[in-house]
Amino acid sequence: MNMDHERRGRTRAVYHGRAEIWLEGARLREVVLRDISINGLFAETEEKVKIGQPCEVVILLGPSEDQTVRIEGQVSRLETSGFAINFKGIDPGSYTHLRNIVLYNAGEPEKVEAELVRPGIK
Repeated sequence: MNMDHERRGRTRAVYHGRAEIWLEGARLREVVLRDISINGLFAETEEKVKIGQPCEVVILLGPSEDQTVRIEGQVSRLETSGFAINFKGIDPGSYTHLRNIVLYNAGEPEKVEAELVRPGIK
């Protein structure tokens, strides 16, 4: 088990999907997702944010509104290449999409399935 998994408690899957991140009503310009889990994600960007700042993440799966994942989050960690977001709230339909994204992109989907029996987003 790697250190990232032990510290975070959830397996992160490599994921480079399209997403928008909204902070204080404004969309960040350039954001590339690096990885994602049931509890959070890491966004690569040069945009400057603050730890604790609330945000909304919109993961774009397709062209229509029902093909998006909307998640309320909070900036939890800063790095030179971007920042981490902890998820705080999600509706059931978006959770199903998020779960499928993580399962599909995880190197060990059976490990992720075992983690899903524990409560996720707090």
